[in-house]
Amino acid sequence: MAPPTLEDPLPFYRTVWLIVRQIPHGQVSTYGQIASMIPPPDGIAPDEYAAYGAQIVGYAMNAVSSRDDPEVPWHRVINSKGGIAMSDTNPSAAIQRGRLRAEGVIFNAKELIDLSQFGWAGPDPAWIAAHDLLTPRPLGKAGQKPPAAAQDDDPDDESPTQLSLF
Repeated sequence: MAPPTLEDPLPFYRTVWLIVRQIPHGQVSTYGQIASMIPPPDGIAPDEYAAYGAQIVGYAMNAVSSRDDPEVPWHRVINSKGGIAMSDTNPSAAIQRGRLRAEGVIFNAKELIDLSQFGWAGPDPAWIAAHDLLTPRPLGKAGQKPPAAAQDDDPDDESPTQLSLF
C-alpha cells in the first residue's frame, strides 16, 4: 500500500514546520513524534495516517532540508532509531550531523542519538491547545526516566533508584 497523497500538502507542511520551529537547540524530535501531534488531514483515514504519518512528515522536512531553509531547524528531526534519515551520499546529511554536533547533540559509535537524553518532550501544553494539536508521543525507551534536568529532585523522596550503566 502506497502512502496517501494530500490533495494540497502545503497546509499540512506548514503545520509540520510550525512544530519543528518549537524544537529547542540541542534537542531532537522524530518524524513520528511530529506526526503524532497533528490530527489526520482531511481525506486520510486515521489508520492510514497512523501507518504513514511519519513518512508524510518526512516529505514536509525534505521540502525545507533540500533548500536548507534557515527559518525551519530541519536538522533537529531524525528517524525513530535516533539516526539521520538521509543517505550519507546526500550533502544535507553531513550538514544535519554537523549542526546537531554543534548544538551539543552526541552521536554514538553507530551514529545514533540517544533519544532518552536528547529527545524533545514536545511544546508547552498551552501552545499545543492554542494550535489545535495533540499531545506528542514520548521519545526514548518505554519506562525510562526523563533526562536529569526534567526529573523531580525531591530530597525527601526515599524511593529506591537503579543506576544506569549506559
